[in-house]
Amino acid sequence: EADAVMLDEVVTIGYATVKKKDLTGSVSSVNSKELAAVPISDVTQALSGKVAGVQVIRSQGSPDADVSIKVRGGTSITQSNEPLYIIDGVPTKSGMHELNGNDIESIQVLKDAASASIYGSRASNGVIIITTKKGKNGQAPSVSYNGSVSFSKTQKRYDVLSGDEYRAYANQLWGDKLPADLGTANTDWQDQIFRTAVSTDHHVSINGGFKNLPYRVSLGYTDDNGIVKTSKFERYTASVSLEASLDKYDH
Repeated sequence: EADAVMLDEVVTIGYATVKKKDLTGSVSSVNSKELAAVPISDVTQALSGKVAGVQVIRSQGSPDADVSIKVRGGTSITQSNEPLYIIDGVPTKSGMHELNGNDIESIQVLKDAASASIYGSRASNGVIIITTKKGKNGQAPSVSYNGSVSFSKTQKRYDVLSGDEYRAYANQLWGDKLPADLGTANTDWQDQIFRTAVSTDHHVSINGGFKNLPYRVSLGYTDDNGIVKTSKFERYTASVSLEASLDKYDH
């Protein structure tokens, strides 16, 4: 059975278990501490600048813009260049966009053909293995809360003429050719478009283990506002993890 786990010295990839030191050049990892270091609405952005050979490309500046990943660059002109995503051992096409970063334990990126060959042609663009957080056997119930508030604004605005300055300049150029009434408006449209955006993120989780039934339940809410007044990204997430261990009986 396919499995995806990260231990201190061993990496399990597909059906194969090998020592991590033998895969230093082909496997890169990002752990939960690194994911929590920077509050972001799309966990895909957490790989930006942290994994060599991986490009994180955002289609536009809006908070809800699509984010794509390329491992070792693009390999096809007409087909998708997205890597294969494995979440807790299950292949998925949705990627990491729908995941809350607080629910992820680790992310492993398989970059070379040798380590990715177990997944066949689907792994031609690399493999990204995501392991989510789980409860532990015998663990007393515990409640965790993570929250953040962030602010963003434009670093620099264009220095443009005011309405009065533009009218004076136009009179110098065209004089009598202009209409008699040019108006009196002095609207700065940059003030009308841009804002200091406030974004919040909240995440609550309950972890525990009842006998042989470790569990984890989490709820998350993200409200990411862009610096353009009409841009906004809002997301609700819910996650339930149960791992039952069945006892063996002699017959």
